[in-house]
Formats: sequence, C-alpha cells, structure tokens
Amino acid sequence: MRASLERLLASTTPARRVLLAVGASVPFFLMLVIVHRTAAADPALVGALDADLVRATQWPLLLACAVNVLVGAWVWPSRDATTPCVWPTRVVCLTVGITYTLVTVLYGPYTAPSSIVLIGVLMVGVLLFEPGPLRVVALACTLGLAAYDLGVLAGWWRYAPALRPALFDDPTAMASWLGWRTFVLVCGGVVLMALGGLLFARLDAVHQQLDALSHTDPL
Repeated sequence: MRASLERLLASTTPARRVLLAVGASVPFFLMLVIVHRTAAADPALVGALDADLVRATQWPLLLACAVNVLVGAWVWPSRDATTPCVWPTRVVCLTVGITYTLVTVLYGPYTAPSSIVLIGVLMVGVLLFEPGPLRVVALACTLGLAAYDLGVLAGWWRYAPALRPALFDDPTAMASWLGWRTFVLVCGGVVLMALGGLLFARLDAVHQQLDALSHTDPL
C-alpha cells in the first residue's frame, strides 16, 4: 500500500495533485456541514453551543466546497498535462488551510483536536505540492491563529466561540462533545502517524538513491 502511494505521488501530474486535494477536502467539509447542522438542531446541545455561530460557519464551509469544485473542474481537462498548475494549487491550498483554521478557531485550538487535523492537512500539502504555495498557507494560518490568540488575550472575543460554559455543566452535552473530540483526535492521530511514516519512508528512499549514486556515478 505504501509503495503504491509513493509511486502515485511520484508519477502523478500537477493537475492530478490538485484533484487529489479537492477530492480529499470537499467530502470532509461537507461532513462538517452535516455535523454542524445536526449539532445546532439538537435540543440537548442548545445551551452548550452558540447555535447561530455554528449555523453561520456552514456558509464558509459550503463556499470552500464550491471553490474547490470549481478549481477541480478548471484543471480536469488538463489532468494529464505535466505543466505546473500554479494558481489552481495556490487557490486550493489557501482554501483548505484557511477553512481548517476557521474550524480550529471555532472550537479552540488548545482544547479541541482540530489543530491536529490542521497539522495533518499541512503534512498532506507537503506530500502533494511544492514548497511555494505551502509557505503562503502556513503564513496565513499562523497569522490567523496569532491574531485570534491576541484577540482572546485582549478580550475582543472569547476563546472557542462556538462553545458555551454550559457545555461543561451538562452531562449529556459533555458526553456528545467528548465523543466528537475523541473521534477527531483518533482520526487525526492515525492520519498524522501514517503521513509521518510515509514522509520518512520517502526521505529514506531518496537517501538510498543518493548513496547509490555516490558509489556508482562516474562523475
């Protein structure tokens, strides 16, 4: 499985890498829309969540889906071309990074596992794309999280704005929250470990190739 994925990443075209990112992000965003809609309509969570804010965040998620689908449709005709897809790559990377950052801020980057998913997203970007677009995404995510932290410290907005203090006093709501958090934590941890292993495997393969060339290349 790992060898097949390595061959896929090594041989795929820039457009197909964009399509892989679109195919991985859109279903997850749609799942978040469904989860948010369900949570906002759950009577057991009415006092534990800011339902209006949770509903409002569905629109950025749907917008991110629409943007990525349009980018996917844009690059689909050239999916077999080897020419770089600079702007589609930048748009998809920024859309995914900013949307995941928004979800991370919504539930608190230090008390919810969304930050682990965000790190996993960046690792996926490392596997798929060149460093240029990823620097822009990493800078945008870092500045967004830093601005959020500064605003919390200054009292401009509250930490984890989607959550209310009543969440921690309601056993039913707390059980739902812990179940969701554990699910995201486990999924994020599995993805991180798998991607980390794949990254190190690719580094080992490159090191072995360089070592072999150093002994066999007549130059």
